[in-house]
Amino acid sequence: MTEQELDQLRREKWRLNGNRVRTLDEARAFIESVGFCLMYPLRPTLLLPTFIGAWSGSGERLPTQQHAFADPRATDATELMVRLLRDRSAYEANFLEENNAFLLAASIFPYFYALVGERNPKQPPKPGPRSEYSQLACDAFELIRRAGPISKQKMREVLGGSVSFAALDHALGELWSRLRITRVDYNPAHGSSWDVLYRWSPEAVREGISLSVGEALSALLSKYLDCVVAADQQEIEALAAGLKSFATWNATATLQECRECCGGKGYLSENRIEVLKNDTDVFTTFEGDNTVLMQLVAKSRLTEFKQEFAHMNLFGILNYVADQAKTSITELNPIIVRKTDEDHLLDPEFHMDAFEYRERDILTSAAKRLKRHIDQGMDSFDAFNVSQHHLVQVGFAYIERIVLEKFIEQVENTSDKNCQSILKKLCALFALSQIDKNKGWYLEQGYMSGAKTKAIRKLLNQLCWDVRQEAVPLVDAFAIPASCLAAPIVTQN
Repeated sequence: MTEQELDQLRREKWRLNGNRVRTLDEARAFIESVGFCLMYPLRPTLLLPTFIGAWSGSGERLPTQQHAFADPRATDATELMVRLLRDRSAYEANFLEENNAFLLAASIFPYFYALVGERNPKQPPKPGPRSEYSQLACDAFELIRRAGPISKQKMREVLGGSVSFAALDHALGELWSRLRITRVDYNPAHGSSWDVLYRWSPEAVREGISLSVGEALSALLSKYLDCVVAADQQEIEALAAGLKSFATWNATATLQECRECCGGKGYLSENRIEVLKNDTDVFTTFEGDNTVLMQLVAKSRLTEFKQEFAHMNLFGILNYVADQAKTSITELNPIIVRKTDEDHLLDPEFHMDAFEYRERDILTSAAKRLKRHIDQGMDSFDAFNVSQHHLVQVGFAYIERIVLEKFIEQVENTSDKNCQSILKKLCALFALSQIDKNKGWYLEQGYMSGAKTKAIRKLLNQLCWDVRQEAVPLVDAFAIPASCLAAPIVTQN
């Protein structure tokens, strides 16, 4: 799916295509469809829908929270949003500032509560040096528990006129951030009204408490991908299947390498490599056999490949042929094939070109191979099984390219120059290690000369030595708990 197609789907889902949200029923349908949204857009932009955009039916010239007071659309949109809160069809979270609501659909809210809410919500918060609640927050909670729903204006009067609105806002923010309270109404004359969440919506709180963090994260991530139309369902399934296979195979191979590098100590149970190996080995089959999942990835890629050609006109096909010819001229010319200088071999553009060429060529040849088998009368199921090894390589080529693409993107976006320098070496180490692993294929295709693959192997050894100097900081960056590093081989000098 192209970026333009994804953008069009987002506009439809976010109601930015002229299909305005103006009634309570339409607002309920919108918030349930997207799962969550901002009230106003942010600067810089977050990839999330906005309620003001859905109300307006357009993404053009939408006001930010700071300029909402001067935009007549904000008043009507806010009134409709408050009706959602009163109706318990949506809930607010203190995700950003108070005046830019982060709205969650009623069906999604329990999952959010499972991540940030109190597990014992009826127990009053207590102030103290180690408490996350101030004395004013504790007093405000007790007042809301006794008299809620209660407006902020009334709250200030009861707590004492000396309490400033700024101090009260801060105290309410402390309670709201852990979902002890929720905003249930808004009146321009009296401000927001608040109630304790366990009384306002007891079923949502009970459901949230019963959910695990893992369940909540999985559900919220799935809904976010659906909300922003990150890709169609087939693409998401293929990516998840490929990454699961790639990660679990890599974990198994890494642990085996670690055990061998540690000599006899690697086989001692006290050093825990054995336990880790037993724990991770099962994941190559658990939740889907890796080989079968890679076939699923290949099937998805072949379907996309077929659709790409199905939608091409004559000029599109000619452009495709021209691109293939251009690749042959630029990447397979004798100078590039034999080029061995270090700057070239460390160039991310060279890495990306090599990965993309392999992915494209393997995908094309797999499609031709399957078509040939089927044209000869073979059943499509048998054709897939006969081509299993080829299809697994299609999956590998796709996932390796995705990983490298995102790695390069993150390195370029790293602002700390020292950190960026280390990550560049790590990224090059990953790219060149994959090229070295597949050097037989590159040699067969004439993409590289023997001298070039030898130069890559030599540079790989140098990169391993360079990255080795930063091994401890790189491991520390993962913030692995000390309890996981308690093996004698780690703690003893």
